[in-house]
Amino acid sequence: MCNFSKIWSKEKENYFLKLENILGFTPKNINPYTKRFHASISQSLKMKRHSINFERLEFLGDLSMIRLCHVHLYEKLAQDNEGKLTRMKSKIVSREKLNLLEKRLNLLDHLDCTGNKENFGDDIYGNILEALIGAVFIDKGYEAVKK
Repeated sequence: MCNFSKIWSKEKENYFLKLENILGFTPKNINPYTKRFHASISQSLKMKRHSINFERLEFLGDLSMIRLCHVHLYEKLAQDNEGKLTRMKSKIVSREKLNLLEKRLNLLDHLDCTGNKENFGDDIYGNILEALIGAVFIDKGYEAVKK
C-alpha cells in the first residue's frame, strides 16, 4: 500500500497548506490531488518489483510539459530550425531533468509505503512530478501548468 498521506491527509486545512507550499497556489478542486492520485498509486503499485506507476496522471503531466516546451521553444527560438528545437525539447523534458526537478520538491519524502522506497529506482522522481502536473492540469487547466 502506498499513498501520500503525509501531504494528502484527511485534515483539509493541513492538506491545503502543504499543497499551497508545494504548488505555489491554492487548489480549486482537491479531488485530482486526493482520490485520483491515491487511486492511481494504489491500483498501479506492483509490490513484486517495488515500482509505482501513476499512469493516468503521468500521461497528462507528460503531455502538458511537452506542449509547454514546444510552445516556449517555438516562441523563444524563432530563427532556429526544427532539428534544433527537437534537440532542445529532448534536453528539457528528459527523464534526468524531471527527476532532478522532483528531487528539489522532495515529493518522495512525503510518500508513505509499506515497501522500501530505496527499491523504486530513480524514475520514481519524474513519475511523481508528472503525476502532480497532471493533477494541476485537471484542477486548474493548461494556464496553471504553464505558470
